[in-house]
Amino acid sequence: MNTIEKFYQAFEEKVSRSMRVLLVVAVTGVLLTTLFMVIIGAVKNSKDATLETEVDGLEYDKAKEILFNKQIQVEEEVAVDEKRAIPPRILVIHKSIRKHFEDDKANREQFDGTDRGLTPEGLERTVNYYASGKYEIGSLSSVPFPSNDIGCREGQRFPQLNLDEHDQMLDGMVEFWKNAEFGTSNNASKFNSIKRYNARLGTVMIANDLFLCGFANSKAELEIINNQRKSEAALENAAGIAMIVGAGGLLDVMFKFFAAFAVVFLSLILIRIEKALKE
Repeated sequence: MNTIEKFYQAFEEKVSRSMRVLLVVAVTGVLLTTLFMVIIGAVKNSKDATLETEVDGLEYDKAKEILFNKQIQVEEEVAVDEKRAIPPRILVIHKSIRKHFEDDKANREQFDGTDRGLTPEGLERTVNYYASGKYEIGSLSSVPFPSNDIGCREGQRFPQLNLDEHDQMLDGMVEFWKNAEFGTSNNASKFNSIKRYNARLGTVMIANDLFLCGFANSKAELEIINNQRKSEAALENAAGIAMIVGAGGLLDVMFKFFAAFAVVFLSLILIRIEKALKE
């Protein structure tokens, strides 16, 4: 009988010690795991999509390839009327376009005229019309719209632009027409090969349309990229929330385990008390 009691007592002490060690290890492990899950979950839940905002227009060289089939060009400066309260970039664009109408007096006068010309004020209204969401490609020119490989077609609606996109469009048009100046110093501009004034001005408008199509294509590509990044960010947020919820569930399991352990531990204590009372 004494052997059995000694064996039971030794077993009881080992179980009690093992359960205490197990409790400490389990609680520590669960708390560390929970903390890790909460931190990672919070990071994932706060993730925002990094959106692309830089829109590109069509390069002039590509537009020239579509509009014309010959030669190249050189460059020169020309004075522009800067007395009016016109945005500087509009004046720069107007200055570049005007260089294609300096080959003779008649073209200069028509271009500068208010009836058939393109004044800085008129160009500003045109550019604002482009960004309004109401402009249709090819609607400002009577020149036949050229076939192209950039998906640009007559009658397609150019999308409405926000302030940032409008700003980028102006920057793009400045660069586009600056590149188009090549050849204007000696009247070797591609546009100068078009003798009729109306056809030449119409070709300028078509060149703008090609630039706008390139800009619209770039804008559409950015929207696809940004929508994908928004979806990825939403999935990250959902994963973060799931980890935080999982951490709560893990704590719940730990507390239930602790309660069960407490019941076992109390049972052992009661057995000892009962045994002591009998003795």
